[in-house]
Amino acid sequence: MQTTESSSDDVPLIERALRLTQGFASWSPAAMSRLVASSHLKHHARGELLTSEADSSVSFSIVSGHVVIGRGRPQGESVKMLVLGPGSLIGLAQMIDREDPIVHSHCAHDEVVAIHMPTDLLFEIIDSHPLYWRNMLSMVMSQHGEIRESLLGQAIGSLRARLAATIDRLATAHGTDIGGTLRLRARQDDLAAILQVTRQSLSKELRALVASRVIGTKYNAITILNLEALRKVASHK
Repeated sequence: MQTTESSSDDVPLIERALRLTQGFASWSPAAMSRLVASSHLKHHARGELLTSEADSSVSFSIVSGHVVIGRGRPQGESVKMLVLGPGSLIGLAQMIDREDPIVHSHCAHDEVVAIHMPTDLLFEIIDSHPLYWRNMLSMVMSQHGEIRESLLGQAIGSLRARLAATIDRLATAHGTDIGGTLRLRARQDDLAAILQVTRQSLSKELRALVASRVIGTKYNAITILNLEALRKVASHK
């Protein structure tokens, strides 16, 4: 098993970030030290792939920034499905189901800092401490619940309702609270790809929401001006 040693400066940062997540909170110091020693922090520029599409040897936890998840078949086009943010653990599910023909791409939506961990070692440690599986699976199931709700919201209803629901969900989960209003960094290209519509169709619906004073848009960012009105639009399927 190939590993990349973490630098001494990164060790406390990696451990602190992991212990803030449900899956790693109960790990013993010895188990945590073993994983951290073979993990490393990595900075990813916007648009950069975090891992190769078919690589299941590395799992990673997002420390900051957001990752766009794509889904497709080998040598085929990857369709952008959703955005995940800090605290998300990526790679564990693919390792469990090695026979799944679907491959996933993980692309930095903005500047991302992630902890890269060798998946085999992660499994080895969890298997040697069966009680760790409970919190890890609970965290993964919660994350997959968010994914399921995201996919349903992106697939059901009019485009305006689906767009409003997607903005609400992403801003609530990953947005920044600025003076009581939520601000979400989101490129129109990514939103269009997630909703599987053209950029022109998406822009038309965004302009309608702006004209209604529900949201504001500026520099690849969306500010929710009226959350109640946004959720009302989302409910009109």
